[in-house]
Amino acid sequence: MLQMSGNRVAKEPVFLPLSWRAVFASLGLLLLIEGCAVNPVTGSNELTFVSEAEEIQIGRKNYLPAQQSQGGQYRVDQDLTAYVSAVGWQLARVSDRPNLPYEFVILNSSVPNAWAMPGGKIVINRGLLLELDNEAELAAVIAHEIVHAAARHGAKGIERGLLLQAGVAGIGIAVPNSSVVGLLSNTGAQLINQQYGRGQELESDYYGMLYMSRAGYDTSAAISLQEKFVKLSKGRKQSWLEGMFASHPPSEERVQANRERTKQFPIGGKIGRDEYQRATSRIRKSKEAYKSYDKGQEALKEKRFSAASKFANRAIAIEPDEALFSALKGDILAAQNKNRAALDQYKKAIQQNSHFFAFYLQQGTAQYALGLQQQARGSLEKSNSLLPTPPAHYFLGELDLKEGKRDSAVKHYRAASVSKSEMGSKAAKQLARLELPDEPGRYIASRAGWDSAGRVIVQFQNRSQVKVQVTSVLVQLTRNGRVLGEETLPLNIVLSAGKTGRLVTGLEVKQGESERLVSRVVAAKVL
Repeated sequence: MLQMSGNRVAKEPVFLPLSWRAVFASLGLLLLIEGCAVNPVTGSNELTFVSEAEEIQIGRKNYLPAQQSQGGQYRVDQDLTAYVSAVGWQLARVSDRPNLPYEFVILNSSVPNAWAMPGGKIVINRGLLLELDNEAELAAVIAHEIVHAAARHGAKGIERGLLLQAGVAGIGIAVPNSSVVGLLSNTGAQLINQQYGRGQELESDYYGMLYMSRAGYDTSAAISLQEKFVKLSKGRKQSWLEGMFASHPPSEERVQANRERTKQFPIGGKIGRDEYQRATSRIRKSKEAYKSYDKGQEALKEKRFSAASKFANRAIAIEPDEALFSALKGDILAAQNKNRAALDQYKKAIQQNSHFFAFYLQQGTAQYALGLQQQARGSLEKSNSLLPTPPAHYFLGELDLKEGKRDSAVKHYRAASVSKSEMGSKAAKQLARLELPDEPGRYIASRAGWDSAGRVIVQFQNRSQVKVQVTSVLVQLTRNGRVLGEETLPLNIVLSAGKTGRLVTGLEVKQGESERLVSRVVAAKVL
C-alpha cells in the first residue's frame, strides 16, 4: 500500500473579479491606438475600433451564410429582385457612405423582416414586401436599413461585445494591427438578431427620411409605414413578433417623430404605387401558395402525410417554379421512408434553385439512407459549402467512419457536436466512442481528496453523452507541484451519461501541511 502524507485536500485558488479600474486600464491602450472618430452619418465623435475595412470584411463573410440560414434568396422572380436592388441603389448613392459595397437581396421567407449588416449588406424578406403598398414605403424600409449600415450601428454592437469580452476576460483586445474579425464568434446570428436601441431606431428613421428626400421620394411614406407597423404590433401576429418587431420595435413615439421630421423636407415626391404593384404582382398572386406551403410544413411535423401532400400540390399548382414546394414533397416522401421517390423531388428542387443548402442536405440524407455513399458525400459536401450544418457534418462523419477515415470523422463529429440538437447529441456520442478509449480524461473528470480518517476518496464525473466504465485511475500525492508518490488503481465503476460516482480507494494518507492529492482517469471504455 502506498503511504502518503497530508491532512486535507488543497483548496482551489480563488480568483477575485477583475475590477473595472483594471478593465479600463487594459482598454487604455485601445483608446490610444484607435481613439475617437467622426460618425459618417451623424457627424458626432465616437470611440471606434472596428475599421471600415473590417466592417466590409465582416459583412462579406457573414452575408451569404446568414441568407442561407433564413431561407436563401428568393429566385422565382428575378425581375422583382432587380427592382428592389434598383430602389436600394437610388438611396445608397445619396447616403453619407455611397462607396460602401452595398447589396440588396430578397430572402425567401414569409416572416416580415429586413436587416442590415456592416458594409452595406441588406436584406428584405418576401413576407415584408407583401405588407407594403408602394415604392415609397419600400424606400422607407431600405433607407432605414442603409442608415443602420452607414451609421455603423452593427459595428457599434460588435464593439460593445468586444468591450464586454475584454471586461470578462481581462485581456488586451487592443493589439495594434490586430483583426477584430478573428475575435468574433457567431457574428452572423448576432448581427441579424441584435436589437437596436431606441436612439438608433430614431436615428435611422430620421436619416432614412433624409435619404428618401434626396432620392426624390415622398417622406410621408415613412409615417404611413410606421403607423402600419404599430397597428400590426398591437395585433401581435406571431410572424411579425419573430421578424420586424423583434429587432425594430415600432412605437407611437417613432410615428410622432416622423410626423415632425417630415416638416423639414419638401412636400410631395414619388409614391410609386403603380410601379410597386406591378413589380410585386407575382408574389402577390402566389401568396396563397406560400400559405399552403407553411400549412404543409405543419402537417408534416404532425405526420399527417396525406394532408401535407395536398398542401404541397396546391402550392405547386399556384406557383410551379418554387423549389421549396418540390422539396416539401421530397420531405414528405422521405418521412415515409420512400427515399427513391424523394430523390426525384430533391433533384427537381435543385434544378429550380441550385443555390440553397437545404436541398443538397435533404438529397444527401436520402442518398445516405439508400446506401449511395459517394453520391451522398457529394451532396453533403455541397450543402456544407453553402452553409455548414450539424446534420451534414454528422453524416459526413458516418461516411468517413465507414471508410476508415478516423481523423476526418472526428473533425466532422466535433463540428456537429457543438449543436444542442438531436443530431449534435448523436455526433457527441460518436465522438466519445472514438476518443474516450485514448483520451479518457477528456470525458471523465476526477478529483481526489481524503476524509477525516485519512482515507483517499476519488470522485468521478462522466461528461460524455454515453455510458462508460472507468477501469483505472492514477492518484498522486504532490507538494508544490512535485510528485511525492503515486499509485494506479484498477477499478470497475459504471457511470451513465452526465452522472457522477465516488470511490473510497483503500489508500491511506499521513497528515501533512502542504501536500495535495490529484487524480486522473487513465483507462475507460464505452459500454
